[in-house]
Amino acid sequence: MKKLFTYLFIIAIAGLASCKKDSPAKNDDTLPVIPGEKLAPDGFNFKTSKDITIDVTLLANNNQPLAGVKVNIYVPAKTTNGSAIYTGFTNIAGKLQATVSVASGLKELIIDPLSAGLIRYATAKINGSAITAVIGGKDGFSGDIVASSAPVSTLATASLKSFAVSPIKFSYPSPYTSTKDAVVNTDTYPASLGRPKYLEKTGDDIDASLLKNINASLPESSPLPETHPEYLTSKVTSTLNIVEQSDVWITYVSEGAGNKNTLAYYTYKTGSKPGSEEDIKNAKYVFPNASGYGSGGGLNSGDKVSLGRFDAGVSIGFILIGDAWTGTGIDKEKPRYFSDDALNPEKDSKLKKHSVVLFDAAHKLFLIGFEDLPRDNGSDNDFNDLVFYATSNPVEGISNVDVPPVDTGKDQDGDGIDDDKDEFPKDPERAYTSYF
Repeated sequence: MKKLFTYLFIIAIAGLASCKKDSPAKNDDTLPVIPGEKLAPDGFNFKTSKDITIDVTLLANNNQPLAGVKVNIYVPAKTTNGSAIYTGFTNIAGKLQATVSVASGLKELIIDPLSAGLIRYATAKINGSAITAVIGGKDGFSGDIVASSAPVSTLATASLKSFAVSPIKFSYPSPYTSTKDAVVNTDTYPASLGRPKYLEKTGDDIDASLLKNINASLPESSPLPETHPEYLTSKVTSTLNIVEQSDVWITYVSEGAGNKNTLAYYTYKTGSKPGSEEDIKNAKYVFPNASGYGSGGGLNSGDKVSLGRFDAGVSIGFILIGDAWTGTGIDKEKPRYFSDDALNPEKDSKLKKHSVVLFDAAHKLFLIGFEDLPRDNGSDNDFNDLVFYATSNPVEGISNVDVPPVDTGKDQDGDGIDDDKDEFPKDPERAYTSYF
């Protein structure tokens, strides 16, 4: 027994010796260091991530700050909903300041302000360890924001199948007879952007209060059947109905689409709705490419087109041709969506509506929002894929009968964040949840 105890004691001592940390003493297996040889070149950083400070300012096109706007920040390879690396809201000065940690080799980030009137999914260049940018304002964007040749899409567009050739005769406003003739071709706006020559010389100022109403009425990525089902009933008016001889203008606000859509308009006698495309003989293009400058197009918020003068008793409807702009012209065989629900392709009558018309009494205009994907296949139903508005002279020339009013927004907790964007609408200390 004593021999056994002695034997176990010796094994224990050996085990303790094996648990000791290695001594810094010379190890014969260590590779010799060759004088002058470097393990890495000068300037090499072994860190795999870096911190980026972000300073973003959001402005209306009249340079008013946009407060309480939700902003998501993404890495370029992943911009789907729920994949933001940072989410925050702008302060009263329209500013968002943040620090994010990203892969050390990353050169750009995507900044997405969820507001009408601003380019979405803006590409921002990383300068050293910082990004300073303005989105909006008179120039549309500045600082480290770089123009993109195509809008960033977060939805699949494979469902955009070709349609049959339309019987409608599409044309540009006189005197323009072709795309080549009708679009601007300059260093700033090459012809591939589709910016029309027939824009008014002076566009509209779109102030922060109007954008607030638009955001409350047509919130981004929020299904309209849930947020404002009253906009989609069969009783509401979907066209502009002229009740007094009027001059009518259309003003571009923004797009929330990944497609390069085309907008056109048609007219008919009020009360004589078209039952098919064959009932619409002619349509004129408004925006050949209804995409924003810096996001695959050449339009700036506030750009304005005159439709002309219309007599009382005329109704004006709109056609959105989905992803029709090719860079050199318009593909009329792409999906066509109309103000008049009966002409739209969905079989379910509850899904046939693709546009809404709202009346903003304070700003004396009619707000129009379009959904650009099939509502029975792939649509997010937010109806802000193209947002524009109509004005008239005289102001009362367009009827507001059966036109729903815009939503002016609510902020129950007074934190500056409207309830539709606030995850905690009754808690002034919290507005959103971030998951990392």
